[in-house]
Amino acid sequence: MDGAADKIMWFMDTCAKYNIKVLLDIHAQKGSQNGFDNSGISSNLSWTDENNFIHWPIEAGNWMGPFNLSTYEYDYIYTDEDHGINWSLDVVSKLMALYGKHPALYAFEPVNEPWWNSDYEVLKNFYRQARNIIRDVNPNVIFTFHDGFDFSASRWNDLFADDDMENVVIDTHFY
Repeated sequence: MDGAADKIMWFMDTCAKYNIKVLLDIHAQKGSQNGFDNSGISSNLSWTDENNFIHWPIEAGNWMGPFNLSTYEYDYIYTDEDHGINWSLDVVSKLMALYGKHPALYAFEPVNEPWWNSDYEVLKNFYRQARNIIRDVNPNVIFTFHDGFDFSASRWNDLFADDDMENVVIDTHFY
């Protein structure tokens, strides 16, 4: 990580010193969770002239698997350890091993802004597994999940059992 872990620990320590709580939020998944620059990717764009580009018609969040722009769905979901959900869960495990018991850590969001074309059942299973990893290390950390830009309550009502909502927060971004 080229010193990033040291910088994060310095930040966490500084926050603890001043009693500031930290939300650790993963913004960039391998393959991109939404196909946009806020996910660490900026290659899915097409220049329309020397000053302008488009990206909405060719968006592709490939972290779950290869997204097919012709069918507008995933060709398949990655199941190996080097891609997709399994890789992302490994990242959650590693970050929790490093920072999970730090006194400044207040909340953890395992993926920021997964896009509206996500396979929602895959996303929900990812959230359930990530929450278990987080709770196993520190049950006091708030599990925060993004709604994938699906604002309907019915989409998320079955994410966790009604009696299993402690330390769960939904993150919604209205742009």
